[in-house]
Amino acid sequence: MTVAEDITRHAVRRVIERAGAEMALLGRTADAFVDLTAGVFDRVTHATAVDDLHRLGVRQSPDAEINWDAEEQLSRKASRPFFVTDYPKGSRGFYDREDPAAPGLLRNFDLLAPEGFGELASGSEREFEYARLVARMRETGENPAKYAWYVEMARDGIPSSAGFGMGAQRLTRYIAGLDAIWQATAYPKLPGVVSP
Repeated sequence: MTVAEDITRHAVRRVIERAGAEMALLGRTADAFVDLTAGVFDRVTHATAVDDLHRLGVRQSPDAEINWDAEEQLSRKASRPFFVTDYPKGSRGFYDREDPAAPGLLRNFDLLAPEGFGELASGSEREFEYARLVARMRETGENPAKYAWYVEMARDGIPSSAGFGMGAQRLTRYIAGLDAIWQATAYPKLPGVVSP
């Protein structure tokens, strides 16, 4: 999470330093990122996020991944990016590692941008212990035979690992203050439109 935070902060600072004139053309200034550059990003548990959504009148299952519309609502009330952590077991893939110190919770996160821009990145620790991996597959309804190569690697021993993916267009959309993600894509594909 620290790496995702550092990359986000670094990217924003670089754009402000090197593309101030372009940002001004888009109606964005360094003032929009004052909260982002000051201090560490907040961390909110999935359970707290769901409670916040319910207070906002947004329907969200406490056992499911937070959907895009709900993420947008959460991010609208924030002034800086923040992490949603501790998703419940079963809300995400079998490969997300359950926290040994907090059974029922996954060791993962989503990084949400403020102002309604939603998710920038998602990451987790990966399950690497053979028995736990097979048990998680069965719990989620996956057939271990379908992932024989993966199960075999785990049986032979794979190292623990963690990582995240950050959407370049999502980050660009947030920094530039664009209305839609296709506007941050060099060659957008829009249903029914040959060329935007």
